[in-house]
This record gives sequence, structure tokens and C-alpha cells, in this order.
Amino acid sequence: MELDLTPKAAQPLFEGDGGCYYIWLSSQVPVLAKTNVGAAHLVLHPGGLALPHYGDCSKVGYVVEGTNGVVGMILPSTGKEVVLKLKQGDIVPVPIGAVPWWFNDGDSDFKIIYLGETSNALVPGEFTYFILGGVLGLLGSFSSELISKVYNF
Repeated sequence: MELDLTPKAAQPLFEGDGGCYYIWLSSQVPVLAKTNVGAAHLVLHPGGLALPHYGDCSKVGYVVEGTNGVVGMILPSTGKEVVLKLKQGDIVPVPIGAVPWWFNDGDSDFKIIYLGETSNALVPGEFTYFILGGVLGLLGSFSSELISKVYNF
């Protein structure tokens, strides 16, 4: 079977005032599913925040643009939060089980490319995230009526 290695554009998964998150879909780039590699691109505008989240596989983030990024990460082995300043050229490992958040403390866009091994992911060749807070969090996916009944509000 011949693999199609022509360049493909990432698809927006989320776009908002604080930034954008793009993914390369394994359905559009079959080589990702075949090789169990996931790829994504985070763009944070000045003051943008990526909420704390959990991913279904380990990955590595490479800062391609920006000088004032911040990552906070609760590591699964210790349960303690580590906070680091990031700049262009930095590489950040994100192990499975970690809960990271990302912030742009600068005056220009902050961009990170992620690559990771996805053989145990929900969808091979793609990252799946579970947002732990805010409107996009786990409870945000249910209707207000259902939540009020479940929690007796």
C-alpha cells in the first residue's frame, strides 16, 4: 500500500477570542492512523488561555513561535503542579495522565505543534481531549435541565 505524503492543512477543532486549536484528522491524513501518530497545532493570542485538560495519549509540544508562553502541568506521578515559562524552540513533554494548561503572557501569538504516539488513543492517529473546567468542561456537554435534575438544583 502506497502512503500519501502530500501536505495537508490542519482542521480547526476550536476557534475563539483567546486562540485556536487545529488537528490533522486521521480520516484525511491516513498515514497518521497507519503509523499511530497524532498531530495538532495550538495558537494562543495575547492573553489567551487553554483550560486544564486531559489527553488520551502522550505527546511532545514544540514552540514554533512566541517568547512569553506559560505552561502549568499537574504530573500524574507526583500530583504536584509544575509551571514553566516557554519561548520559541522549547520542547515540552506531556505524558499521559498529565493535566496541563497553557497561557500566552506576551504581546504576539504563541504557537505550539504537538506530535504524539496514539496506538492506545480513542481514535488512532488523533488526540482526544477532556476539558476539566469552564463551559467546555465535562458538565458543559449536558443540558441545564439534565444537570439540574441530577444534582437536584
